[in-house]
Amino acid sequence: MNGPVRRRRGRTGLAVSTIVTMLAALGLSSSLVTTPAQAAPVQPALMSQLAADGTATFWVYLRERADLGAASRIADRAEQGRQVHKKLIDTAAASQAGLVRMLDAEGVAHREFWIANTIKVTGNADLVRRVAARPEVEQITADEKYELPVVEVAEQQALLAGIEWNISRVNAPRVWQDFGVTGEDIVIGSIDTGVLYTHPAVTRQYRGNLGNGRFDHNYNWWDPSNVCGAPSLIPCDNNSHGTHTVGTMVGDDGAGNRIGVAPGAKWIAAKGCEERSCSQEALLASGQFMLAPTDLRGRNADPARRPHIVNNSWGGSATISPWYRPTVRAWVAAGIFPQFSSGNPGAACGAAGNPGNLPESYAAGAFDAAGRLYSNSGRGPSAWGADMVKPNITAPGVAVRSSLNNGSYGPLTGTSMASPHVAAAVALLWSATPSLERDIDATRAILDGSALDTEDLTCGGTKENNNVWGQGRLDTFAAVSRSPVPAKGQLTGTVLGAGNAPVAGATITITGALTRTRSTGSNGGYAITLPAGEYTVTASAFGYQPSSAKVTITGGGATTQGFTLVAPDGRGLDVSPFELDFGVTKVGETGGPLTVTLTGTGSTPVTITEITDPGNGFARSGGTCGALPISLAHLANCTLTYTFTPSVPGQATATVSVAGDAPGSPHSVALVSTAIRIPVRTAALTLASGEDTLFSGVMDPLGRYAYFGTQTKPGRVIKVDLATSRRVGAITLEAGENFVNSAIIDREGRYAYFGTGTAPGKVVKVDLHSFERVSVISLGQGENFLRTAVIDPAGRYAYFGTSGTPGRVVKLDLRTFARIGVATLEGGAGNLRSAVIDPAGRFAYFGTDTKPGQVVKLDLTTFQQAGALSMVNESAFLSAVIDPLGRFAYFATATSPARVVKVDLESFTRAEAIDLAADENMVLSAVIDSMGESAYFGTGTSPGRIVKVDLATFSRVGAATLEAGENSLLSMVLDPQSAFVYAGTLGSPGRLVKVQVDGAIQLTVEGRRSVGSPEAVMSWEGAMSANVDVFRDGELGATLANDGGHIEVLPPWAGNTHTYQVCQAGSRKCSNLVTVRFGGN
Repeated sequence: MNGPVRRRRGRTGLAVSTIVTMLAALGLSSSLVTTPAQAAPVQPALMSQLAADGTATFWVYLRERADLGAASRIADRAEQGRQVHKKLIDTAAASQAGLVRMLDAEGVAHREFWIANTIKVTGNADLVRRVAARPEVEQITADEKYELPVVEVAEQQALLAGIEWNISRVNAPRVWQDFGVTGEDIVIGSIDTGVLYTHPAVTRQYRGNLGNGRFDHNYNWWDPSNVCGAPSLIPCDNNSHGTHTVGTMVGDDGAGNRIGVAPGAKWIAAKGCEERSCSQEALLASGQFMLAPTDLRGRNADPARRPHIVNNSWGGSATISPWYRPTVRAWVAAGIFPQFSSGNPGAACGAAGNPGNLPESYAAGAFDAAGRLYSNSGRGPSAWGADMVKPNITAPGVAVRSSLNNGSYGPLTGTSMASPHVAAAVALLWSATPSLERDIDATRAILDGSALDTEDLTCGGTKENNNVWGQGRLDTFAAVSRSPVPAKGQLTGTVLGAGNAPVAGATITITGALTRTRSTGSNGGYAITLPAGEYTVTASAFGYQPSSAKVTITGGGATTQGFTLVAPDGRGLDVSPFELDFGVTKVGETGGPLTVTLTGTGSTPVTITEITDPGNGFARSGGTCGALPISLAHLANCTLTYTFTPSVPGQATATVSVAGDAPGSPHSVALVSTAIRIPVRTAALTLASGEDTLFSGVMDPLGRYAYFGTQTKPGRVIKVDLATSRRVGAITLEAGENFVNSAIIDREGRYAYFGTGTAPGKVVKVDLHSFERVSVISLGQGENFLRTAVIDPAGRYAYFGTSGTPGRVVKLDLRTFARIGVATLEGGAGNLRSAVIDPAGRFAYFGTDTKPGQVVKLDLTTFQQAGALSMVNESAFLSAVIDPLGRFAYFATATSPARVVKVDLESFTRAEAIDLAADENMVLSAVIDSMGESAYFGTGTSPGRIVKVDLATFSRVGAATLEAGENSLLSMVLDPQSAFVYAGTLGSPGRLVKVQVDGAIQLTVEGRRSVGSPEAVMSWEGAMSANVDVFRDGELGATLANDGGHIEVLPPWAGNTHTYQVCQAGSRKCSNLVTVRFGGN
């Protein structure tokens, strides 16, 4: 399982002198950055990034190495995998323990990886120096992304004898025909962009395909970055690269599209490449999955299910970076063949990419249909040594037709297309010659020796083995012919059950010199070709006792072994599955239905007497099991169907108990789900003609009205009643008060102040009680285009940020409504487009619309610039929010996709950043809920989206996509209950879109008198805390258990009118305000 991302609730085997050489080869300074004399080396690129950004993500490599030398001598494949996995896990746990304790104690975000004994860490330069000083640390490197090799769309080539040219060119059809193998019993893993698993050319070959339209993605799919969902439960491919490479390995739709070298092999996949690039984190997590596949939650690792071969059509530049070498070495130790592409860098010698240039990797170059080398095919020698030839071999890679992620087919070009030919050739070789399986050295030797020599000494080497063609052109028939293919015979049989009926889907397990499994067909029959020898054959099927027999297979002979299975004696009950996982379910929606099947498995009928109800949002919704008691004879079954409808977010669990007279009663079924609340569009208001493009907005403190400024000449302020979602008024400003770009409101909700997009800028004061323009201030020369503003918590001063370079912040005294100062920013900080102010009113932080983007800290006491963060990787901060405690601010970019940068305001450093989804571009507006749990970002797309980010985990949760015409969300306000966002759009006229983002606490209060004493009878729903605070007339009256109701008895003299509100205890998550008038005297 991948190491968790830890927060405070948050090896390379090379000597230091060798690392110096490596860094030089990487184009870095050969003088390593170190702290004390014995400190581990730190990559200079990391120190440069830290100097620029303050914080960075980096990788800490530990010195300790697992001893995997004996693994190759372990005969049993499953045991070999378990031993390699255990040694790696144990070594990493022991050597990382001290550092992990330190990081946990300091609340540092980090994630451990066992396959390379490395830890991903985010922190500042001081943390890097202290980590480097630890004796267990070997080196520290910067985080990198690896671009997928650029592939070229190509012209379709003619078929050769009805087969794709590339499949014919490597002689795969001759292997199928002459040796009778197509890759059976071999599993190929793909680390790539994912796979369209339903594509007709590859769906049959997917190991997760159970038949009859059923799939099990556990142990067969892993998406460490959750690109395909959160969690990612179904394979996807958002690029086509991965679907194409898998098609070349195994593709055949049975309808003439014979695109794969080994169509009898199976495949599994890990999404190591998020889209066009591959992060180190995703690639390492994928490497771990290939060695020890997990379920979809990343748990219950099972090395016995690892693939035989892993194809890697990705890579970086020609370096000797060792970061992936431990992963490749671990695969080899576990008998996994590590196949890589050599990259597409062009014709330069020595440019073969890493990790394909590793000594342990087997790398492929590419040639075309005419047998000419692909012009960009990566050439050697390897950066790891002038005498190390790369690529190892060449294969078809130009105009290779294969499967695409839209369900169709198309030709692509690149060494990415060549590598899967070699991976599939190994599948044919191992399928034909089982004795070669897991023998990496012998397999490489056969591939090398059987390749067609092609002379090209441009980059050195020999005719037989050079740095252009490697050992030559791949020939699968020559490779299999060169291997010690054993004499084989046929084993067939039929499995019968009760009443001598055929048993479909029975498992046939053959053990002996090798282990193989087959399933019986609808007629109960099975057939398999085996090397000559002695075997034990076992037939097993659900509801039956297994049966075994000894068989002898002779070369060229045919052996028949049938089985008649019998039911176990007595009563038996199977309840399957034992867990119903509804995955992620949106609050207010219904997940499922999911089904539990009850089956009698004994020779005597079983009686079921009780089935409990689950509760907690889970409910039985149907099924074929009728009224109790239920009697089930052998293999008779009935079903129970369940759904999940959450009302609150969070983890949800329940249990169903099935009781009867079978041994082991009662049987339990666990029901689990994660409920999330994502934004949902609920309504929209189209404004009047001329009320265009709602660039700014504010809401009164009670959440009754919102006010939006238009991008018109002159500007207008639109008043909207949020209770009725109706436009209830508008003010047209005076001539020259154009383009209402920014807005603030005082804490009493009496006045709002609107900044204009003019030169010079103007601030217009509006009385919200009378809803009329009161006055205006014209600012000074150069104080132009007021696109952002903040107001201090006391409501005394306002600060408006200007456009232009340098940027300026203009200070207004709101009591006198006068301009009283200006701060001119330094260091190129200009075009101020976003701003936040801390809760104490001590500092304000302004985001710039520049590249790179900056966050400027302004001391409001001295009214001087107190610092600036320049973000190397982020630009154009058009929106920002700050948490209620003032600990972190979040600045969002106008990039594609947009990125949200978390800034630690205590240390004033860049803490971390997340990318939004691929089509969530240009964040223009943002709000944060009253508890600081979630932030919502409005995109500049058509239509717009409101994206929810969970701030505790700092991860994207989901988004609401608005309707056509609801574009570019320039302004947003959030009601006091943090239940609804109101977003103003670009357009003529503008629209105001209402989006539900959370559940509201709804309070009702009835006022009555009892014997002269007034009583407030309160009821509420939607509060999720254990206790609630009850406020009367703005004062805390009581903290009570959250049981949904309370009666407050007031003294007779308490007055006739009171206002009530209920809040989650100790928080700002509050209900609506309810004013009650008590009758009587």
